[in-house]
Parts: sequence; C-alpha cells; structure tokens
Amino acid sequence: MKPTTVWSLIKPYLTIKNIIFLFIVIYSVSPFVSQITSRFATTYAYMLMVVAMVALVFGTCRLNNIHRLVFLITPFVLFELLETFTTDEKNILLVGYRILLFMLPVCMGFYLKTNDFPLKLYTAVTVGIFVITAVTTYIGCIRNPGAARTLATTATSQDPIAVYYNYQNIGGYTFVYSAVLLYPALIIAFKRRRFHLAVSLIGTIMLLMVSAKSAYALSLTLLIMTTTLYFIKRDLSRDGFIKLAFGLLIAIAFFSSVIVALLTYIGNMTGNEEMTEKMVAIFSGKDALEGLEDKRSTLYWFSFRLFLRNPVFGTMPTGYHITGGHSFILDSLAHYGLVGAAILFFMYRAIYNEFYRPFSDKAGYGFVIYSFLMPLGLSVVNTGMWQQNLCVFMPMFLMAIYGKEFAPESAIPKYPRASAAKLRKKEG
Repeated sequence: MKPTTVWSLIKPYLTIKNIIFLFIVIYSVSPFVSQITSRFATTYAYMLMVVAMVALVFGTCRLNNIHRLVFLITPFVLFELLETFTTDEKNILLVGYRILLFMLPVCMGFYLKTNDFPLKLYTAVTVGIFVITAVTTYIGCIRNPGAARTLATTATSQDPIAVYYNYQNIGGYTFVYSAVLLYPALIIAFKRRRFHLAVSLIGTIMLLMVSAKSAYALSLTLLIMTTTLYFIKRDLSRDGFIKLAFGLLIAIAFFSSVIVALLTYIGNMTGNEEMTEKMVAIFSGKDALEGLEDKRSTLYWFSFRLFLRNPVFGTMPTGYHITGGHSFILDSLAHYGLVGAAILFFMYRAIYNEFYRPFSDKAGYGFVIYSFLMPLGLSVVNTGMWQQNLCVFMPMFLMAIYGKEFAPESAIPKYPRASAAKLRKKEG
C-alpha cells in the first residue's frame, strides 16, 4: 500500500471544473485576490474564467435539461439588455460580458444543482474565504476607521485608496452585506444540529463585530432582526413563517418605541453615533428617515414617483436615466416601469422555484423562505440584486445542511446495465 500524502489527497480535486468554480467564488469574496488578479493577470483573466464557467455549465447540461437552463437565464438576459439601453453602451463585446456577469451566478447555481461536485470542499472553501475576509476586514477597519464605508464611495476599483484597502483584504459594501445575508444559514445549521451552539455563537459574534466596525447601519439592523430566529422553533413551517411575519409587522407597529430603545442601546455600545442614528431612524417613521443626511426616504420616493408618472415603460423611452439610486427594485421600476417589474418577477420566481422550493418538504422550511426573502428585502432598500447569495452561496449551504436534494445529471447512468455492473463490482 502506497503511503498517503497531502498531494494524493488533493490531486483528485484539482480538476478544471473545481479550479474555475472555486476561483470565481474566492475572487468574488476576497478583495485581495481580485486586486492581485487585476494587477498581475489583468482583468481579462477573470473575463476568461467567466466565459469558461458559463461554457462549462452549458457543456455539462444534458440535452433534456437545456430548456430549463434557457428559461432560467432568459429574464436575466432581458433585464441586462434593458440596462444596456439605459447606459447607451456601444461596445458589443462589453455588452456581452456584462450579460454573462449578470447571469453567471444563476449558471453557477444551476451547475451545483445538476452536477456531481465535492460539496464539502466547495462549502469549506466558501466558508473559509468568508471567515478570513471577515477577520481582515475587522482588523483593517480598526487600523483604518471608516475603510469599509470609504470603499463604497470610491469611483473605481483602481482608485488608490481602494487599491490600498484591497491589499489589506478589507471588505466593503458588497462583502459586508453578502456575509449578513448568509447569516440565516448559520442559524439553520444550528437548528439542524450541524453546528454546536458554541460554533454558531462564535459566527454570530464575528458577524456582529464586523458589521458594527464597518459602520453599515442597515447590516447591523438585519443581523439583530435575524438573531431572533434563534428563539423560534426549529421546525418552522411555511405557514408558521407567514404568521411570524405578520406578528413582526404588528410588533413594529405597536412596539416601535421598545425596538428603538433596544437599537439605541446596541448602537451606543458600538460607539458610532451616526450609525446609531440611522438604525433608530429605520423604526422611527418617515420624519426621522427624511432627517438623515443622505435623505434616504426622499430618494426612495423620487424613484417611486418616476414609476407612477411612467408606469408602463418607465423613463427608458424618454432618455431620462436619473433615479434615487438607493434601491435596486425601485430604481428598476423607475427605469423600466411595469415591463421591468414583470422581468423582475420572473427573475425572482425562477430563483425561488429552482433553488429554494425543492426544500419545501424539509423541517424548518420557514427559515429557508426567510433566507430567500432577506436579499429581496435588501434590494428594496439598497442597491444590488445579490444573485451570488441567492443562487450560489445560500443554495450551496442549504445542500450542505439538508443534503443534496437533486440527483446530479452527470450521475444519471446513460447505460443502466453497464453502470449497475460497474457499481456491483465496486461494492464487491
């Protein structure tokens, strides 16, 4: 018997598919990796990876499931074409790349669902890169106060300040909110006894520390709200979730003063007065929101009023492309009207049916619904659609927690008799 070496353990996983998939995951989470890739391999290296990943998804998709993939990505392609009309982009290659980028997470999620892949490896790498980036973000924000928020205001990724922070692997807006949106998976893992309570609490404390230090008020508010799921019964059903949601709305309506007091206390513990003010304003009514420096409520209403004035096609035919700029969904309605609303509906419907509904027969499905609605709610009050979370990270973690729900297409034998004989030989 040959001695087991580290190389012999790693070698089976060093396939083109695994390398491309995991590189894209690491690139999208770690600012340091994306920065050194851009610096030493140029952006074209990542573009090549994106094209290769999409080609891989279509290449590994069986003919009888191609139509599913096409219907899945069609609304995303249509939406990005609308975006192209809005920006008046003339470079066809750039338009094609933007479309590929927008539908990439959907393709990657479909690949996870329909192919045999090393789930433990993918999950471990994804969790590991989030943990590492969370630690470096926290340390970086201590050394450079306000760094995470500054990254959200830099003009480009090549801005000298952005480059400086990226080399320190400090996560900005995208990383902080992406980590917060994955918090339900940590709680579900605890509820399903995949994690010990101590491990789950360590993850919770880490997220709270990073969110507080990065000074994103809404992210800390979402974390506090999601933490209450620890106290909900572990077999929360869909109907139970609906009742819980109504109960939460009633609690906010009648006990807002209690919530404001709690958030004020937590905010004061962080020592960030501006963030505390924003957290409190969320539950203090319209006047408090309008009193904030960034006039967030006013910007939301600006986009919504544009939609009401141009309900069918939005402002797209008029050439007027200025919106509030602080809500992915409201800004999309303002730009594209009911046409855009229909495309948005089909995008979210496709994501839910493909990646979340298959878990409907599992205990705790109410938590799964929450993990789907959380990014959608964030898209109402902030920018971004969060496809990476919706289509890749969360479905991957749900598979790791509940078990892979779908028979991988690549594992379905083309020749049942030959495959059965091979299986008996392997087992015997």
